[in-house]
Amino acid sequence: MLGPGHPESAMGYNNLAGLYRKQGRRVKAETKFRLALALLQGTDGARSVDPAPILNNLAALYKEKGLYACAEPLYQQALSLRLARSGGRHPAVGICLNNLANLYHAQGLSEFADRYYREALAVRETTSGQEAALTGTILGNWAWLQHERGLLDEAKFRYERALVIQQKTLGSSHPMVAMLLDRYAGLLRDLGQRSQAGLVATRAAAIRAQRNN
Repeated sequence: MLGPGHPESAMGYNNLAGLYRKQGRRVKAETKFRLALALLQGTDGARSVDPAPILNNLAALYKEKGLYACAEPLYQQALSLRLARSGGRHPAVGICLNNLANLYHAQGLSEFADRYYREALAVRETTSGQEAALTGTILGNWAWLQHERGLLDEAKFRYERALVIQQKTLGSSHPMVAMLLDRYAGLLRDLGQRSQAGLVATRAAAIRAQRNN
């Protein structure tokens, strides 16, 4: 049996922190995430227990709270660990790059976000394929950024790719598909294609109504 101070107990604390986070108990979540990380620092256990998921989770908690300056170094540390462990072409590296892109996007740092979405997509397409679910997620995020920047043609192309992938991998009635359809409808309105935008928005609303029944 592992003691509470054993490095491999860190994942237990991480899981408990994740539960607290879902419940909105952010102070407790932060405490457990930090305890999990403390168990891995300066120990041989860090070689077998990967700290990167815990770093990403704590960073995500800070991002939710708007503490971007706290989140960024954690995301960067997670990326560095992934690169050291797995090299530049590993699916987990794509996740870390997407996390950083989302963080910069939330802060309005469009050029940084664009760079990291581009890198994340390249990694995911190389390691997981062009039709993997996370590939679709990155495409959708990147399309949203480009839409905000007024790059409407590029955004349209990536929204459409993302929708094809997400409907295939997640199913046509998934909430993620509804969210993408809403954003795509907004883009179509900005392009002056109001009739088509209305049809897309109606489909998104139907998905949400179906899931609420």
